[in-house]
Amino acid sequence: MSDNSLTTEQLAARWDVTPETLARWRADAIGPPFFKVLGRRVKYRLEDIELYESESMRSSTADTDRIPSNDLRLAAQRGDVIATTRGAPA
Repeated sequence: MSDNSLTTEQLAARWDVTPETLARWRADAIGPPFFKVLGRRVKYRLEDIELYESESMRSSTADTDRIPSNDLRLAAQRGDVIATTRGAPA
């Protein structure tokens, strides 16, 4: 079975950023989803990376369309989260 995931270091090299930048982005809920192997090693699925990259495509610097995968993060920052995520009774 092939491993279709990248480590933080591999993604940092792909995007020409530091692993510390990716760690900060994870803390701020920026970027593609990630998972932890054995609760410690961070990995990113290649399909999530490619989706995030395609959603980030712009035709000019004036293009201000939101990245769809960031909509939930932005809503959470504004406080527009769904009531069930705040522990409201079902």
